[in-house]
Formats: sequence, C-alpha cells, structure tokens
Amino acid sequence: MMKITGTTKLGMVIGSPITGSLSPIIHNAAIEHLNLNAIFTAFALKENNFISFLKAVEDLNLFGISVTMPLKQVAAESLQTTEIARRLNAVNAIYKRDGNLIGDNTDGQGFIKAMKAKYDFDPKDKTIFLYGAGGAARAIALALTLSGSKNIFIFNRSKEKINNINNISQACIGVENLQRAESVDLIVNCTSLGMANTENSDIDPFKSVDFNDSQLIFDIVTTPVETPLIKHAKDQGAKTVEGYYMLIFQAVLAFEHFSGVPAPTEIMISALEEHFGA
Repeated sequence: MMKITGTTKLGMVIGSPITGSLSPIIHNAAIEHLNLNAIFTAFALKENNFISFLKAVEDLNLFGISVTMPLKQVAAESLQTTEIARRLNAVNAIYKRDGNLIGDNTDGQGFIKAMKAKYDFDPKDKTIFLYGAGGAARAIALALTLSGSKNIFIFNRSKEKINNINNISQACIGVENLQRAESVDLIVNCTSLGMANTENSDIDPFKSVDFNDSQLIFDIVTTPVETPLIKHAKDQGAKTVEGYYMLIFQAVLAFEHFSGVPAPTEIMISALEEHFGA
C-alpha cells in the first residue's frame, strides 16, 4: 500500500478525455513494486491550458508526465525536446533534467521493444506494411527506419499524410493496394479501426487479405485485447502482437526516464493483463 507524505513525487497522464487512461494502472504497479515514494494519477487538460499547466508544474516535486491526445503536438512546440520528439513534432513523456522540463517520445521504441519482447522480432532488413498515416504511424515508421527496415509500405487515403511521413523516413512508399500486405514480414494497423465502443468496432482493415504463418501482425488498438484484425490473423496462423504491448513498452521507457531505475516490466504487464482479465 502506497503511503503518501509531504515528499511524495507526483506523476500523471494528461489529455482530454482522460478518464479511460490505463497509464495510472501501469505506472502505479511499478511504483508500488519498487517501493518508490511517488503516485501516478490522471489529469484532464485541454490544449488552450497547456502553457499555464507547464508553469504550474515547474516547481512541483515531479515524478513524470505522460502525454496523450490532443496534447502531443502542443507539448512538442512548447518544450525543450529530444531529437526523436523534435523529428516527430510529438511528445508523449515529460520529465525533469537538471531542473528543466524535457519532452520526449517513447512510442516508436515502445513498438520495437514490444515485438522484441513477445517474438524476439528484429525489423532490420524486413519489409513492412502500415495501415494509416497519422501520429502513431509516424512514430512507428521512424522507429522502423532507425532499426534498419528495408521497405515500409503505407496505405492511407490521404497522400498528404503519406508525404509527411516520407519527410521523416525515406524508406516509406505509398501504396493503393492492400494485397501488397500479403508478401511482407510485418503488418501494422496504425488506426483506431476495431476499437471497442466506437462505430468502427467490428471493422478489420485487412479483411480481404490472406495472412500466413511467417508474418507478424501488430494491431495498436488497445481495447479489446482481441480486435477483429487480431482474430483474423490468429485464425490464419499468423503471429500476433496486441495493442496493449505497445502501451506497456512505451510506458516502460517513460517510467525509466521518470524514475531513473530499470522498470519492472513483468509487473507492469501483469497489472494490465489483470485489468483486462487476459
């Protein structure tokens, strides 16, 4: 049981809406396991209040801040950032270094580490197919490029968004045919299609695609654990990585920046799987 004192550090996830965030579950499990004097909560915040928020937290006894939508871009534009966050123009973690607030982005490396943890999958020299070209796809494409992926095919209706990804990763190639996914090593759904409690909850973006047992299918949607895409992939014998793995491993990297100590990864995984009943 956490004991809150006058020296307890405060951590939080910020965004709007925020009540459904899983970050407090993950971080508090790690904090409690390591017996750190900190607590992690959720704080609803809109873009127009972000600068005022930064001024307020500068003097806090801060553990760290996770950043979610719609604040990732305004955070990148308002903070001193790491090179990765600058290239993505998006921040998902804020921590103090030498008294200064630093904006970082652990999404892409969290994605890479999730595949490594579950299947020891190394994307170097692999061919990739990304469905979607939003912020998550940008982070994933950059991480794959830095990891040495050979070709990254992107399917998206907006050519402008594909061009924006090309600006950060020359390995990316826009495609108009989903069947191109049948011959790649890794397939990633980078959209919210298949997410529970939405009008698109029953949609599998790769419904017309045949998978095989040499492929890895990664759906970044967190809930449900088994999305229509994940079920489809399992039914056809492909390897799968569920979205909560990316959530956990980006949090693992953020936690290590926040705390300065190695994260208890298995504890964090167990806490979320217990929440999901997985």
